[in-house]
Amino acid sequence: MSLGLRARRTRSLPRRAISSRWRTRVLTPSPHVIVGAVVLFAADQYVYQQAGTAVVPQALLDWTDHLLTTLFIVWALKPPVSERQLVPALLASVVIDVDHVPGELGSHILTVGTSRPYSHSLTTVAMLLVLAAARRDWGAWESGAALGVASHLWRDLAEPRGSGVALFWPVSDRTITTPAAAYLISIAVLAAIGLRGPGPLRTADRVPGPRAGGRSPRPPAFSTVLAKRSSDSSTPRVGA
Repeated sequence: MSLGLRARRTRSLPRRAISSRWRTRVLTPSPHVIVGAVVLFAADQYVYQQAGTAVVPQALLDWTDHLLTTLFIVWALKPPVSERQLVPALLASVVIDVDHVPGELGSHILTVGTSRPYSHSLTTVAMLLVLAAARRDWGAWESGAALGVASHLWRDLAEPRGSGVALFWPVSDRTITTPAAAYLISIAVLAAIGLRGPGPLRTADRVPGPRAGGRSPRPPAFSTVLAKRSSDSSTPRVGA
Protein backbone atom coordinates (compact mmCIF):
# COMPACT_ATOMS: atom_id res chain seq x y z
CA MET A 1 0.00 0.00 0.00
CA SER A 2 2.75 2.43 0.95
CA LEU A 3 4.65 1.70 -2.27
CA GLY A 4 1.52 2.46 -4.30
CA LEU A 5 1.01 5.77 -2.50
CA ARG A 6 4.64 6.73 -3.10
CA ALA A 7 4.31 5.92 -6.79
CA ARG A 8 1.19 8.06 -7.10
CA ARG A 9 2.88 10.97 -5.34
CA THR A 10 5.93 10.62 -7.58
CA ARG A 11 3.76 10.72 -10.70
CA SER A 12 1.86 13.78 -9.44
CA LEU A 13 5.00 15.81 -8.75
CA PRO A 14 5.79 16.62 -12.42
CA ARG A 15 2.19 17.79 -12.97
CA ARG A 16 2.41 20.08 -9.95
CA ALA A 17 5.76 21.39 -11.12
CA ILE A 18 4.40 22.08 -14.61
CA SER A 19 1.31 23.79 -13.21
CA SER A 20 3.40 25.96 -10.89
CA ARG A 21 5.79 26.82 -13.72
CA TRP A 22 2.86 27.80 -15.96
CA ARG A 23 1.35 30.04 -13.29
CA THR A 24 4.74 31.63 -12.63
CA ARG A 25 5.21 32.42 -16.31
CA VAL A 26 1.73 33.93 -16.54
CA LEU A 27 2.36 36.05 -13.45
CA THR A 28 5.74 37.29 -14.70
CA PRO A 29 5.47 37.45 -18.50
CA SER A 30 8.09 38.86 -20.81
CA PRO A 31 7.55 42.33 -22.31
CA HIS A 32 6.79 40.67 -25.66
CA VAL A 33 3.85 38.82 -24.10
CA ILE A 34 2.42 42.00 -22.60
CA VAL A 35 2.77 43.89 -25.89
CA GLY A 36 1.10 40.97 -27.68
CA ALA A 37 -1.75 41.08 -25.16
CA VAL A 38 -2.20 44.81 -25.84
CA VAL A 39 -2.39 44.15 -29.60
CA LEU A 40 -4.88 41.32 -29.05
CA PHE A 41 -6.94 43.54 -26.77
CA ALA A 42 -7.07 46.34 -29.36
CA ALA A 43 -8.04 43.91 -32.13
CA ASP A 44 -10.72 42.34 -29.94
CA GLN A 45 -12.15 45.76 -29.13
CA TYR A 46 -12.40 46.59 -32.82
CA VAL A 47 -14.00 43.28 -33.82
CA TYR A 48 -16.41 43.53 -30.88
CA GLN A 49 -17.67 46.84 -32.24
CA GLN A 50 -18.33 45.18 -35.62
CA ALA A 51 -19.88 41.96 -34.28
CA GLY A 52 -23.38 43.37 -33.88
CA THR A 53 -25.78 41.72 -31.46
CA ALA A 54 -25.11 38.05 -32.29
CA VAL A 55 -24.89 36.34 -28.90
CA VAL A 56 -22.20 33.72 -29.53
CA PRO A 57 -19.50 35.82 -31.23
CA GLN A 58 -20.24 38.77 -28.96
CA ALA A 59 -19.91 36.59 -25.85
CA LEU A 60 -16.61 35.08 -26.99
CA LEU A 61 -15.17 38.50 -27.77
CA ASP A 62 -16.46 39.91 -24.49
CA TRP A 63 -14.94 37.05 -22.46
CA THR A 64 -11.61 37.57 -24.18
CA ASP A 65 -11.65 41.20 -23.07
CA HIS A 66 -12.56 40.17 -19.52
CA LEU A 67 -9.67 37.70 -19.36
CA LEU A 68 -7.22 40.25 -20.76
CA THR A 69 -8.46 42.93 -18.36
CA THR A 70 -7.84 40.59 -15.43
CA LEU A 71 -4.38 39.74 -16.74
CA PHE A 72 -3.44 43.41 -17.07
CA ILE A 73 -4.51 43.98 -13.46
CA VAL A 74 -2.57 40.92 -12.28
CA TRP A 75 0.56 42.00 -14.16
CA ALA A 76 0.38 45.46 -12.63
CA LEU A 77 -0.15 44.05 -9.12
CA LYS A 78 2.03 40.97 -9.48
CA PRO A 79 3.92 41.21 -6.17
CA PRO A 80 0.72 40.92 -4.06
CA VAL A 81 -0.99 38.38 -6.36
CA SER A 82 0.03 34.78 -5.68
CA GLU A 83 0.06 31.75 -7.98
CA ARG A 84 -2.92 30.27 -6.14
CA GLN A 85 -5.01 33.38 -6.82
CA LEU A 86 -4.33 33.46 -10.56
CA VAL A 87 -6.63 30.65 -11.75
CA PRO A 88 -9.68 31.65 -9.65
CA ALA A 89 -9.24 35.27 -10.76
CA LEU A 90 -9.27 34.29 -14.43
CA LEU A 91 -12.17 31.86 -13.98
CA ALA A 92 -14.31 34.31 -12.00
CA SER A 93 -13.78 37.05 -14.56
CA VAL A 94 -15.74 34.91 -17.06
CA VAL A 95 -17.89 32.53 -14.98
CA ILE A 96 -19.76 35.43 -13.37
CA ASP A 97 -21.62 35.79 -16.68
CA VAL A 98 -23.48 32.54 -15.93
CA ASP A 99 -26.04 34.73 -14.17
CA HIS A 100 -27.16 35.95 -17.62
CA VAL A 101 -28.56 32.50 -18.48
CA PRO A 102 -32.00 33.03 -16.88
CA GLY A 103 -32.40 36.28 -18.83
CA GLU A 104 -31.48 34.57 -22.09
CA LEU A 105 -34.16 31.96 -21.33
CA GLY A 106 -36.80 34.65 -20.79
CA SER A 107 -36.74 34.89 -16.99
CA HIS A 108 -36.13 38.19 -15.19
CA ILE A 109 -35.77 36.66 -11.75
CA LEU A 110 -32.26 38.13 -11.33
CA THR A 111 -32.85 41.45 -13.09
CA VAL A 112 -36.02 42.97 -11.64
CA GLY A 113 -35.30 46.70 -11.49
CA THR A 114 -31.66 46.38 -12.61
CA SER A 115 -29.92 46.42 -15.96
CA ARG A 116 -27.77 43.40 -15.15
CA PRO A 117 -28.20 40.43 -12.78
CA TYR A 118 -27.92 41.18 -9.06
CA SER A 119 -24.66 39.26 -8.77
CA HIS A 120 -23.11 41.84 -11.10
CA SER A 121 -22.49 44.15 -8.14
CA LEU A 122 -20.01 44.89 -5.40
CA THR A 123 -22.09 42.66 -3.12
CA THR A 124 -20.53 39.60 -4.78
CA VAL A 125 -17.04 41.04 -4.32
CA ALA A 126 -17.76 41.81 -0.65
CA MET A 127 -19.12 38.29 0.00
CA LEU A 128 -16.02 36.70 -1.52
CA LEU A 129 -13.74 38.92 0.56
CA VAL A 130 -15.66 38.01 3.72
CA LEU A 131 -15.22 34.31 2.91
CA ALA A 132 -11.50 34.91 2.30
CA ALA A 133 -11.07 36.80 5.57
CA ALA A 134 -12.80 33.99 7.46
CA ARG A 135 -9.92 31.67 6.63
CA ARG A 136 -6.64 31.81 8.50
CA ASP A 137 -4.54 31.82 5.34
CA TRP A 138 -6.74 34.49 3.66
CA GLY A 139 -8.32 32.05 1.18
CA ALA A 140 -6.54 32.26 -2.14
CA TRP A 141 -9.51 31.01 -4.15
CA GLU A 142 -11.95 33.42 -2.57
CA SER A 143 -9.69 36.47 -2.77
CA GLY A 144 -8.64 35.57 -6.32
CA ALA A 145 -12.29 35.22 -7.36
CA ALA A 146 -13.03 38.62 -5.78
CA LEU A 147 -10.30 40.14 -7.95
CA GLY A 148 -11.76 38.48 -11.05
CA VAL A 149 -15.31 39.70 -10.35
CA ALA A 150 -14.08 43.24 -9.64
CA SER A 151 -12.18 43.19 -12.93
CA HIS A 152 -15.32 41.98 -14.72
CA LEU A 153 -17.39 44.81 -13.27
CA TRP A 154 -14.83 47.42 -14.31
CA ARG A 155 -15.10 46.20 -17.89
CA ASP A 156 -18.93 46.09 -17.79
CA LEU A 157 -19.15 49.64 -16.48
CA ALA A 158 -17.62 50.92 -19.73
CA GLU A 159 -18.74 48.21 -22.14
CA PRO A 160 -19.60 49.60 -25.58
CA ARG A 161 -23.38 49.58 -26.10
CA GLY A 162 -23.61 48.35 -22.52
CA SER A 163 -26.41 49.11 -20.12
CA GLY A 164 -24.26 49.87 -17.08
CA VAL A 165 -24.15 48.11 -13.73
CA ALA A 166 -26.21 48.42 -10.55
CA LEU A 167 -22.94 48.52 -8.69
CA PHE A 168 -24.33 49.09 -5.19
CA TRP A 169 -27.25 46.64 -5.28
CA PRO A 170 -29.17 45.96 -3.01
CA VAL A 171 -28.54 49.35 -1.35
CA SER A 172 -29.34 51.13 -4.61
CA ASP A 173 -30.74 50.06 -7.99
CA ARG A 174 -29.14 53.02 -9.71
CA THR A 175 -27.33 52.12 -12.91
CA ILE A 176 -23.75 53.35 -13.08
CA THR A 177 -21.63 53.70 -16.20
CA THR A 178 -18.13 54.99 -16.88
CA PRO A 179 -16.72 56.45 -20.10
CA ALA A 180 -15.14 53.94 -22.44
CA ALA A 181 -12.12 56.24 -22.63
CA ALA A 182 -11.52 55.87 -18.88
CA TYR A 183 -11.50 52.08 -19.23
CA LEU A 184 -9.13 52.14 -22.22
CA ILE A 185 -6.77 54.57 -20.45
CA SER A 186 -6.74 52.32 -17.37
CA ILE A 187 -5.76 49.34 -19.55
CA ALA A 188 -2.92 51.36 -21.08
CA VAL A 189 -1.69 52.40 -17.62
CA LEU A 190 -1.87 48.84 -16.28
CA ALA A 191 0.01 47.52 -19.31
CA ALA A 192 2.70 50.18 -18.85
CA ILE A 193 3.09 49.23 -15.18
CA GLY A 194 3.33 45.58 -16.15
CA LEU A 195 6.04 46.37 -18.72
CA ARG A 196 8.15 48.02 -16.03
CA GLY A 197 8.33 44.75 -14.14
CA PRO A 198 9.21 44.31 -10.46
CA GLY A 199 11.69 46.81 -9.05
CA PRO A 200 15.30 45.77 -8.36
CA LEU A 201 16.03 44.21 -5.02
CA ARG A 202 17.95 46.25 -2.53
CA THR A 203 21.33 44.88 -1.49
CA ALA A 204 20.01 43.99 1.97
CA ASP A 205 17.11 42.06 0.42
CA ARG A 206 19.16 39.94 -1.96
CA VAL A 207 19.40 36.25 -1.22
CA PRO A 208 22.76 34.52 -1.87
CA GLY A 209 22.63 32.46 -5.03
CA PRO A 210 23.02 28.68 -5.12
CA ARG A 211 26.43 27.05 -5.17
CA ALA A 212 27.83 25.14 -8.09
CA GLY A 213 26.41 21.92 -6.68
CA GLY A 214 22.89 23.40 -6.72
CA ARG A 215 22.56 23.91 -2.96
CA SER A 216 22.17 27.29 -1.37
CA PRO A 217 24.91 28.27 1.10
CA ARG A 218 23.95 27.43 4.67
CA PRO A 219 24.61 29.94 7.43
CA PRO A 220 27.26 28.88 9.96
CA ALA A 221 26.03 27.23 13.13
CA PHE A 222 25.66 29.47 16.17
CA SER A 223 28.28 27.45 18.09
CA THR A 224 30.77 27.95 15.25
CA VAL A 225 30.23 31.72 15.40
CA LEU A 226 30.80 31.75 19.17
CA ALA A 227 33.99 29.65 18.85
CA LYS A 228 35.36 31.97 16.15
CA ARG A 229 34.65 35.06 18.27
CA SER A 230 36.32 33.54 21.34
CA SER A 231 39.41 32.59 19.34
CA ASP A 232 39.60 36.08 17.86
CA SER A 233 39.38 37.66 21.29
CA SER A 234 42.10 35.36 22.74
CA THR A 235 44.59 36.05 19.92
CA PRO A 236 47.12 38.70 21.11
CA ARG A 237 47.19 41.81 18.99
CA VAL A 238 50.47 43.11 17.61
CA GLY A 239 51.62 46.24 19.36
CA ALA A 240 49.21 45.79 22.29
